[in-house]
Amino acid sequence: MACCSQRIEANVNKKVANLIAIKRGILFGIDCGLYPHKIESNDSDVVNWINRVVYRDSDFGTILLDIDDLRAGEFSYNFDSISTQANRSALRLAKYALDAVEDSYWMKEYPICIGSFVEAEKTG
Repeated sequence: MACCSQRIEANVNKKVANLIAIKRGILFGIDCGLYPHKIESNDSDVVNWINRVVYRDSDFGTILLDIDDLRAGEFSYNFDSISTQANRSALRLAKYALDAVEDSYWMKEYPICIGSFVEAEKTG
């Protein structure tokens, strides 16, 4: 229905980058009028941090608190871990963002870089 690729200009580790991506993904969905009930990540540690309400006093605790606030809003979100293979479109978009000059957004379409994955899911 919609996807985006946003570059993060920060020197953070992969887990914090995943937290930022989850938060931005929720906000993007809200901006598009989409309210997913299920959010998936291939980083089980990050999913556990969100679901267990732990590490709120860590360096990245403010991001977790922001996600908690979004979760406590009008719509509830379930966070689940999935395999890397099940998340190929998201991984390809993340790689696309590394080389992108600006943020990109797509509504009711998708970028060529994930086309084969989207088409495979349609037929699969």
